[in-house]
Amino acid sequence: MTVAAQFGGPNPVLSKTMSPQRPKIGSVARMTITATNFGSANADNVVITDPLPDNMELVGGPTTTQGSISYSHRIITVYAGTLPPGQTVTVTHDVVVTREFAQDTPYTNCTGLTFKDGTARLACFPFGPAYDPVSVTTPPSFLPEAGAAPNLAPLGAFVLGLASLLASARLRARR
Repeated sequence: MTVAAQFGGPNPVLSKTMSPQRPKIGSVARMTITATNFGSANADNVVITDPLPDNMELVGGPTTTQGSISYSHRIITVYAGTLPPGQTVTVTHDVVVTREFAQDTPYTNCTGLTFKDGTARLACFPFGPAYDPVSVTTPPSFLPEAGAAPNLAPLGAFVLGLASLLASARLRARR
């Protein structure tokens, strides 16, 4: 049995890599996004969306092996059309790192894929503090899996923390 025959219907799988994995400021890196349909039916109206992080600038591409591309407001959108079973579409673009990531806040760059009658798929490339190793195979825990209910606990903790900071700042301002 082939991989495509294991799934009833379309099953596009999205992945994203960057080479080199940890580029330095001023360095060029190549982003490669692949979408492969591991299902047994066509994935129709496939659209891949890739927003650029605000510390990177597009310097080459984007290119795709299938479909058309638009680039607007720092978002690369690929209209890949139909992805038959077993077929892969590859999108590449080159970026230059313009400034360092924040030391205390991990940043994640996620690419999305949508298709007709399907759910959104995410491929995330997590970036940690400047030169710490990070995993490119495991999405961050704060992103829900496709079709799952979002976990709002981290958002609630963030809002409570922000409210505490604002209250503290108001008290200091009154002194």
